[in-house]
Amino acid sequence: MNWSNKLNIKTMKKVFLIYIYIILSSILYASKLDSLFQQANTFYAKGDYQKAIKLYDSIIKKGYVSPYLYYNLGNAYYKLGKFGYAILNYEKGLLYTPYDENLRYNLELAKAHTIDKIEEIPEFFLKKWYRSFVNLVPSNTWAIISLSFFILFITCIIFLITYETKIKTLLFNIAILSIIFSIISFINAGKRKNFITAKKYAIIVVPSVNVKSTPNEYGNDVFILHEGTKVEIIESIGNWKNIKISDGNEGYLPLNTIEIIE
Repeated sequence: MNWSNKLNIKTMKKVFLIYIYIILSSILYASKLDSLFQQANTFYAKGDYQKAIKLYDSIIKKGYVSPYLYYNLGNAYYKLGKFGYAILNYEKGLLYTPYDENLRYNLELAKAHTIDKIEEIPEFFLKKWYRSFVNLVPSNTWAIISLSFFILFITCIIFLITYETKIKTLLFNIAILSIIFSIISFINAGKRKNFITAKKYAIIVVPSVNVKSTPNEYGNDVFILHEGTKVEIIESIGNWKNIKISDGNEGYLPLNTIEIIE
């Protein structure tokens, strides 16, 4: 065996050991997070909601998120009467599972405790329908659907070019439809991911705040918002956010009065 082969074997062994180490580390890390989650659930069951919240938050800070985690965290805040943070976490969970009945039900319960009852401007039905359609499945699923249709498109093209067949028209039509559906699914994957990462909405987390006409404390008070109200973020100006509420009114809020849904 020459030196080149020995070197290759040593390199392969190192790569294999690194691979095993990564797998074992991932398993141990996931096990640790699961243990923290179970501890938090135990504190919650005992009525020690502050400790439960602390552990749930520690899991999120480690980079792990799930609708179930946000659901439990929202419930803990709800039990403490912190309805702004309860709404915030239910909304975060709904980013990942928009049609989860438990999250939606508890969100409505928390909203019932809020002061602001704002009349919403009706949304254009096609826009509402499209958002509902995009939210049917996660972005990864849309990506898989897009890839599947693209593979079908390539397969049809190969058959059209390579083989003589009596169903060329059918294959051509399937190829056209496949590439169209692939593009649509790809766009939907991006849209669905954008719903999660856009950081477009926030929740008021202080008891009350005066919305200003300008992005500074010297601006006129336009209206007052209370804990738990959802606002749309239009732009950021220093430590201020230009926000809009569901009835169309706009103004400026200090950054420390809201928590972004992300």
